Amino acid sequence: NGYPVYVTVKDIVEQWYKIRFDSKRRKHTSNISDSVNRKHVYEGILSAYPKIEDIIKIIRSSKGDRDAIITELKDKIGLTKVQAKGIADMSLISLSGLGKQELENRIASLGDIINENEYALTHIDDIIISIPPPTVIEENSSNTYCEQLYNAVENEVVEQKLTNNDWK
Repeated sequence: NGYPVYVTVKDIVEQWYKIRFDSKRRKHTSNISDSVNRKHVYEGILSAYPKIEDIIKIIRSSKGDRDAIITELKDKIGLTKVQAKGIADMSLISLSGLGKQELENRIASLGDIINENEYALTHIDDIIISIPPPTVIEENSSNTYCEQLYNAVENEVVEQKLTNNDWK
């Protein structure tokens, strides 16, 4: 409406919290999505591991036609579309260099990443930053108090859930 808006410190902190909450949620959701897709591709490679030579032949015979590779992998090997796309996007060197144990390790590692991010999403309300105690602020630092405070908050030196009661 063209007029300045007056806000309280509580309003500023609440807005900062909402932004912080949304960015954490998006980060963990994205990590889960990416990890689930990569895990699915590796599971497809592992399930088709005995046919790895057939997969390499399909890729070589298609002469770079990505859609043909995907179709043949789905039809001949029995992979899902996501798995076929993931394999089609891999280089032959990385595909042929994957051992069964390495695939199993990657799948387990991706499972751990998924679990960690799911845990973080379910406990995201607990990841709220409060003002750090004076022990965090260095007296002889070249940074200003505000810079140190910002760095402490960004590094999540102290975590504490803020409630509306804290501001009354």
